Amino acid sequence: MLLARYLPDGTLDGSFGSGGIVTLIIGGQTEGEHGINGIALQPDGKIVAVGYSQVVGIGFHSAILRFNTNGTLDNTFSGDGIRLDDVVPDFDAYRDVAIQPNGRIVANGYAATSTTYDVVVARYLANGTLDNSFSTDGFVLTDIGGVENYSYEVVLQPDGKIVVGGGGGEISGPQHFLLARYTANGVLDAAFGNGGIVTSNFSTYTDYANALAIQPDGKLLAGGYISAGIAGNMAVVRYMSDGMLDASFGTGGVATFEHGMGSMVYSMVLLPDGRIALGGGSGGQIAAAMLLPDGTLDTGFSDDGLVALQLGTISGGNAAALQPDGKLILAGTRAGFSSLDDLVVLRYHTATVVGIEEGMIHGAALRIFPNPAEELLNVQVDAHGAVLEIRSADGRLVRAQRTTSTTVVLDIADLESGMYVICAQEGSGRKSAGRFVKR
Repeated sequence: MLLARYLPDGTLDGSFGSGGIVTLIIGGQTEGEHGINGIALQPDGKIVAVGYSQVVGIGFHSAILRFNTNGTLDNTFSGDGIRLDDVVPDFDAYRDVAIQPNGRIVANGYAATSTTYDVVVARYLANGTLDNSFSTDGFVLTDIGGVENYSYEVVLQPDGKIVVGGGGGEISGPQHFLLARYTANGVLDAAFGNGGIVTSNFSTYTDYANALAIQPDGKLLAGGYISAGIAGNMAVVRYMSDGMLDASFGTGGVATFEHGMGSMVYSMVLLPDGRIALGGGSGGQIAAAMLLPDGTLDTGFSDDGLVALQLGTISGGNAAALQPDGKLILAGTRAGFSSLDDLVVLRYHTATVVGIEEGMIHGAALRIFPNPAEELLNVQVDAHGAVLEIRSADGRLVRAQRTTSTTVVLDIADLESGMYVICAQEGSGRKSAGRFVKR
């Protein structure tokens, strides 16, 4: 198992582990396989990691660990910082983890018997013991139907419900997007899909979801892969809060795009302006993409909405995060430069610059709130007398006016829903810009 922490400039953080890296072999099982699939940060800075650990001759266990902020194991969690669980005797693994506001920890993944794979959701108390108020023993094992059912990602709704996403189907038959929603006590939510489960077929072969996100309006985004002949496309699907496809997104609720054979989404993060940032793989390259709120590619991001880099024979952006300054972080791996895979961390600018001089967008001289907005938008500038321009996402001038104070309230009720850019030019010649979303 391996964890690494980086400073903002991309160098390893020497205060974490050994030179910025923590490596761990559980229980001295040097011949087995051990891996971390997902991490989450607690409010106190401690790191919860989930994955799997193999005991040679016995099988694979689900693993959950907690680390202190300096990279050492936290012995207030399960005694030594490590807990292994057997959901079923043969094989099980956790894929993702989320921290509830009350400090309880939700992990998800899958468990395999000799004949089937089933979805697993578990909840732990802050001290690392299973939470018996979740289901009856802390575990929920869900057989969706079909032989193979996998859960790759978990998100928490504000009302305490738990949503997991993945794929399911038969070994030699079609695979489909799979979502399941559970109540806070671990029961499938009958108000979602069919008895708490949604399965969506978009092709005649392989479709599955790797990433989930919940919008502020409660709609669910699922990112993954939809097959297209011998290749495949990056895909994002949007569902209403009841599990129905949202026809206002993409085409009938589905947005797909291709940038090389085997394109797929591995990770996803929402931006405050409603755009959707994606990390993934495309033709063996590590790929980042940006979607507008309606599911179309944002052409202000790398000209066509997608950028791919060849960093090895096979690369992929497995995890995505957004910095407070709006920059996008992708973390993944690359293979082909040595016998071992390398960790890769990339950072991208996310500002949309449409009809605006490069370098204009920053937040020091222009503040916009609320964002998104419906009728009234407050704009603050550093000096009165600035000229404000509102432009649509395609660069078309929608409105222009000169300010008479440093705070202006704009009536935007007549604007169509979508993303807009506000440009401000002060008397000194200084320019700044920002984005807002009109609901």
